[in-house]
Amino acid sequence: LLTSALSAVVGQRLVRRICSGCKTTYLATPDLAATYGWDQSEPIRLVKGRGCATCYDSGYKGRLGIHELPQSDEALQRLMVRSPSRDELAAFFKHAGSRSLFEDGLQRVLEGRTTLEEVSRVVHAV
Repeated sequence: LLTSALSAVVGQRLVRRICSGCKTTYLATPDLAATYGWDQSEPIRLVKGRGCATCYDSGYKGRLGIHELPQSDEALQRLMVRSPSRDELAAFFKHAGSRSLFEDGLQRVLEGRTTLEEVSRVVHAV
């Protein structure tokens, strides 16, 4: 019954946003870029907070949502009837081209809005 009524499921986590008052940039090492599959043709600039009075020396101020929105279709409905494991669902969504929470978090890192450490801490990846 659930599979026929389900049109989408949203996964969301909140990560800390980098403080704009003490934001500093640094270059990602080649090893780090290779780990995450980032294009190394140009230097990759990442951002972190140094800590200041505005953010109480944490380097973060505010929150930012990261999301995943896998679309429901007939193939997913057939899979759900079989009671798949978490790994089977993850493989299905990856094959379908859905962006995971971690991938969305990495996009926010590249945008300079949060840090790799924060995304890893919240999503429990890496």
